[in-house]
Amino acid sequence: MTSRVTEAVKLYTPRQVGMAAFLGAPLGGAILIAVNYARLGNRTGARVAIVLGFAATAVLIGLALWLPVPKSFPHAVIPMLVAWAIWGITEWLQGPDLAARRAEGATTPSTWAAAATGLLCGVLIAGIVVVSALSGWLAGPAERYYDRAVELQSRGDVDRAISYYDSALAYDPTLVLAYINRGIAYRKKGLIDRAIADYDSAIARQPDLAMAYYDRAIAFGAKGLIERELADYGLAIAHRPGYRDAYYNRAHVYAEEGQWDRAIADYDTLIAHNSKDAGAYYNRALAHEQQGDTASAVADFNVVLSIARLLPGSLSDLAQRAEQQLRALNAR
Repeated sequence: MTSRVTEAVKLYTPRQVGMAAFLGAPLGGAILIAVNYARLGNRTGARVAIVLGFAATAVLIGLALWLPVPKSFPHAVIPMLVAWAIWGITEWLQGPDLAARRAEGATTPSTWAAAATGLLCGVLIAGIVVVSALSGWLAGPAERYYDRAVELQSRGDVDRAISYYDSALAYDPTLVLAYINRGIAYRKKGLIDRAIADYDSAIARQPDLAMAYYDRAIAFGAKGLIERELADYGLAIAHRPGYRDAYYNRAHVYAEEGQWDRAIADYDTLIAHNSKDAGAYYNRALAHEQQGDTASAVADFNVVLSIARLLPGSLSDLAQRAEQQLRALNAR
């Protein structure tokens, strides 16, 4: 004889719970699990299910936003896996109780009600993600690929870094720093023309970016295009007055080309910006020496030694070289 139904209840099936999870992430399924628990008289279980549903959904959103996923990845796989997992969890947690209550006469709510719950959760989650992205709280896929590329490049994994820069630019072709850093990576691999093409792309999008001209100058130098190298150092300085590295590199090129007056002028500028720049004094001394201006060379080498005494240890190598140069000059 069938036992009497003590309470008229409607309980969602694991299949309906899985469908709600497919449409509304773990939260959609968790709400139906919580409803079942409440109707079974387990209010603690209902509260736990809601909390875990929110937590699992937050984790899933975080992973989706922060883990780089190729565009070719079939995105429907993720909700399908979520639905399958929640279905299985429902069977594990509530299967026996659901079967027992159905044997007592419990009924099943409309599948439309389960679908509506999942859709509402899905709309809510999508709204949160969109608002967060528009507010800048969460990085988009281009930024995630870019950050990963920078990390890989810092570890010396140039090939993988280039791959991630490719992905970042596929999502956002206006990401100027991705062009610059990918150009640096190409240059390290000896792919100079590709590097220059990336710097060209960066400059086309942001013509006042001094860094792009500076890095392109280095690439031109690697190809032996001295005039173009010097021109780009000049543009880097024009867009960032006082660009120390650009002055140093340009002065070095001038010195290699025997243009001592121009090299000295750049070192003068560096010293004007920083009177304690021992490297600028040292290189200017060498330039003076090449010009035959021994007195100016000796004066600059002595300044190097004076600065080195103020900073013991950090300039020891430069100070030793300055002393060697002074001894050579005094022996003449």
